[in-house]
Amino acid sequence: MRSMWICAGAALTGLVGCGADAVRDVATFEEMVEESAAMAERVAEMPIARATDMPTTGSATFEGLAAIGAYTERESALLGDLSVQVDFAGEEIRGRIDGVTGSVDGGPVQDWDGALVLSDGYAGLFSGGGVGPDGPFEIPAYGGFDADLSGDLTAGTDVIVVDGTLRGEFHVEEGRVAALSGNSGSDEMNVVLNGTDVGGVVTVVGERP
Repeated sequence: MRSMWICAGAALTGLVGCGADAVRDVATFEEMVEESAAMAERVAEMPIARATDMPTTGSATFEGLAAIGAYTERESALLGDLSVQVDFAGEEIRGRIDGVTGSVDGGPVQDWDGALVLSDGYAGLFSGGGVGPDGPFEIPAYGGFDADLSGDLTAGTDVIVVDGTLRGEFHVEEGRVAALSGNSGSDEMNVVLNGTDVGGVVTVVGERP
């Protein structure tokens, strides 16, 4: 899971010789890459919440980071701050990704204005199944979420418009729901760069204080 976040560092390539503002942006981006990779490692080691782990009362806030990728000809990688609020009693989830830094299509690392908003979300139990080599199988109920994710990001003349669905799971540590992780499949996320639908993915990880 760490490699998923470290690959965002490839956007730093070719930035030697940029001005002081760009150097500050690169330093911030490097710090975010390391922080998100470390958090992703911690969360990956936590088991996914079972049905009996999920609270039915109360609420919680999760803070973390989000990686935004676009399928452009050259490297595109952005990282932003994630804040998610979960109402366990109402089985609702909402949140926001802002403070985005990164580059698109091989351009310089820069700060992006705007935000992506997580809305109309469900947080609760999921289950499923399928057919494998040994026949039908069922997936036991687990704690997860899905929600709409949309918004605009702007840096200079570049504009990114995101619209799609984010899905994920809750994770347990020391007997409580302590973290979440999630992503969008490429077929569930529309990423438009400067008017062109290039496609992309969004991946998130967050921890509960």
